[in-house]
Amino acid sequence: MNDPERAVVIASFFELFEADLVRMRLEEEGIEVALEGEALMSLQPVLGQVGTGGTRLLVAEADAEAALAILQRYREEKAAAEEERGRVCPWCQSTDCERIRRSWLFGLAAVMTLGMFCLLVRWSRFRCHTCGGRWR
Repeated sequence: MNDPERAVVIASFFELFEADLVRMRLEEEGIEVALEGEALMSLQPVLGQVGTGGTRLLVAEADAEAALAILQRYREEKAAAEEERGRVCPWCQSTDCERIRRSWLFGLAAVMTLGMFCLLVRWSRFRCHTCGGRWR
């Protein structure tokens, strides 16, 4: 980015590979991108997530609207792919699966009982009715 004072943050990512995917997609569309906090996330991922809020994606102020539209398309495609992947059980290949929904009260109770440790737990997102398997 030529003028860092005119750069705006359009997104933050806790996964460095996802920030790189979005960066590459924006660059394919001709939008100049900078990643802030990339070095810390690659060296100390936990510290980068907790201490800085992850890797921030910066674009020029003039390109922000177009970048946000591309980012929205990326998120929609990602959600559709996750939903499609979640519909088939990875163990028994059954399609009789459902998404596990949790309320904000569950999150609050987890934080209150487990503290910050609950952020490290990978909670299941899908459940198979045929074999009982759970996966993310």
